[in-house]
Amino acid sequence: MARPSVVFLMSTSVDGRTALGPGRSQWEELADPRTSMSEGAGEVWKLVEKELMELHNPQAIMLGSASIQKEGDPLKPLEPKVGEAVHLREDHLPEDVVRDLGVRVWLVVPDSRGRLRSGYKGTETPGHHVLHLVTRTTPFVYLAFLRRQKIPYMVAGTVWVDLKLALSRLASELGVRCVLVIGGGRLNGALLRAGLVDEVNVIIRPELIGGTATPTMFDCPDLAADAWPVPLDLVGLERPREQFLWLRYRAAREEHLTKRAPFAGSA
Repeated sequence: MARPSVVFLMSTSVDGRTALGPGRSQWEELADPRTSMSEGAGEVWKLVEKELMELHNPQAIMLGSASIQKEGDPLKPLEPKVGEAVHLREDHLPEDVVRDLGVRVWLVVPDSRGRLRSGYKGTETPGHHVLHLVTRTTPFVYLAFLRRQKIPYMVAGTVWVDLKLALSRLASELGVRCVLVIGGGRLNGALLRAGLVDEVNVIIRPELIGGTATPTMFDCPDLAADAWPVPLDLVGLERPREQFLWLRYRAAREEHLTKRAPFAGSA
């Protein structure tokens, strides 16, 4: 099945850490004086993101639910579901949102467990709107909540979101040709293990963090003994600001690979 191209953007320390410690996201670091995120990385991020938006014109931006609702934080209680529930397992793409609003960029969030309960729609930026990716086991009460809020969702997968299927459906049903992924590490890792990597952009911050449980760019199960790393071609290296680097890689094309076993789970 055809799918959009998947472009990653992450900001890391020199040792590849995206946050200062376990259970934190890169967004929390913006206000923490211990990190260079408060000494220019925010401005560098905006600059690189703007260039990538102009270069790729993505129709979707994807981020993990933990970047919005921190793991372990209490969840907002929802009103009990009322009425027939079977229809809730079907996609919810209301015409007055999908067509009438003229959405140009979908803010896509995989949320199989139904954790994002603020009702946030992302419409403060004209032409943007949130779209949730859910599964056939996402709680009915949460799906009913999304429908009451007129927040679109797609059903893709049984327990966890099937990212390959979701991306294909975003392409076929909403015309998405490019997805910009902005974290976090677990979402990146899931996309990596699903073989869904086309381009990786890394902003290197001038600092070392270390740690064994501190988030990295791609947090996922270890590489299998019979699997190969995803080979990359360096296509850009810039210094957007003193002390910061922007590295841009593309996944190597098939014809560039020599005598190499296929990567397990590749698209």
